Amino acid sequence: HPLFLAFSVLTNAKKVFSVKKVDSPDVIYCLNGIRCFSMMWVVMGHGYMTFYDLPHINKNKFFTWTETPYSMLVQNGTLCVDTFFFMSGLLMLWGAFREMEKTKGKLNIPMMYFHRYIRLTPVVAVVILYIMSLYKYSGAGPMWMKLGTQDKRCEDTWWATLLYVQNYAFPNKICISQSWYLAVDTQLYVFSPIFLIPLWKWGKKCLPPIIIIILLCMACTFATFMFNDFTLFRVQDEHVDLRQRLTYYPTHTRIPTWLMGVIFGYFLFTKNRGRKIPLAKRWVISGWLLAFGIMLTDLWGPYWRIRPENPDSPIIEGAFYEPLSRAAWALSMAWIVWACYNGHGGLINDFLSWSFFTAFSRLTYCMYVIHRIVQLVNAARLQTDTHFSDYDAIMRWWHDFGLTLCASIFATLAFESPILGIEKAIFGKGGSKKGECIKKINPGTSADAIKNENVQKA
Repeated sequence: HPLFLAFSVLTNAKKVFSVKKVDSPDVIYCLNGIRCFSMMWVVMGHGYMTFYDLPHINKNKFFTWTETPYSMLVQNGTLCVDTFFFMSGLLMLWGAFREMEKTKGKLNIPMMYFHRYIRLTPVVAVVILYIMSLYKYSGAGPMWMKLGTQDKRCEDTWWATLLYVQNYAFPNKICISQSWYLAVDTQLYVFSPIFLIPLWKWGKKCLPPIIIIILLCMACTFATFMFNDFTLFRVQDEHVDLRQRLTYYPTHTRIPTWLMGVIFGYFLFTKNRGRKIPLAKRWVISGWLLAFGIMLTDLWGPYWRIRPENPDSPIIEGAFYEPLSRAAWALSMAWIVWACYNGHGGLINDFLSWSFFTAFSRLTYCMYVIHRIVQLVNAARLQTDTHFSDYDAIMRWWHDFGLTLCASIFATLAFESPILGIEKAIFGKGGSKKGECIKKINPGTSADAIKNENVQKA
């Protein structure tokens, strides 16, 4: 019976680790590789954040490290989150339009919301339950009172996490700190019909209002930086917590890259789906050079400002950089996806579409939810001094990443896959189709972008 099969480890493992490719215009395989590398980047960035809090015998080394080019991968690592928002907007629109194609423009909104909630919440709920019960028994030591206090954060805020409103309700005390992304992505999903239905009915006529919304939200970020005297960078200044609450966690400041994904998804679906658009080689090369140039500028452009011999960044510089760098990053991602989808990706597309990433990307949602707990437990249990260096940080990353991967395999097979199987058994094929537009990228980060069904089940 399908209900019993939903709990079969063998059946679920075959689905999770399957690398079979489907020859379909509705599958964008390069997203698997993009998702996996973005997830590894997230784990690395959070790992450095945790590593910084440890009792290093060479603590001053950190401050000289922040002046190195390599450190920009961490200091500017938040750009990987914009990759997820861009993919989320793209996949949300693509999946919804496929559904509306079958239903002649109708969208089953209640089923969309139910499907999204039931796919996101079980793993989050299990992690919250662990934090509030067994977490305090996971370790002890002098660092535990500093890093092992997740259970205290969850005592009053667990309900906000389960309702996906924690980024506004408790921005200073988020239970599962990285779950702010799930909140933003879910809130964007709730409002998505406002964009989907008009785009389906009126097409390109809706683009000017959407572009205006993007510009207004970018202006909001600009104004927030100006009014609060926020500086360009996120490390070593007294505004870091306030800046996160006002410009990093709120949905209204993160919507531009998501909407850019929606717009890109609209054109990819309506103008490009199922066919390859030819492009002269010189334009292909120019496109790749421009995309990589923008990404490198986003990452390392501000480097000269953090050098001690250079003057501090003017407030207006950071106010422009924050919204524009994220928008430019999304444009670069749009080129990468478009070029790979249309056969202009060459070896880059071959690598990003590697079948290994298909299975790996199905674990990325659980990895996103779990990885911070693994990092904090490993760090809080330390009872000796440590040494700060990139080598030590990378070794710790491998340690955390390996444990997170193992825990994610367990969580996927024990909680996520059974819930998907139960949903399919109860609602049947038709029910699943009704909710298809809400598909998250199967196991990925938060919603469409962190999971691994690149619009169509593989």
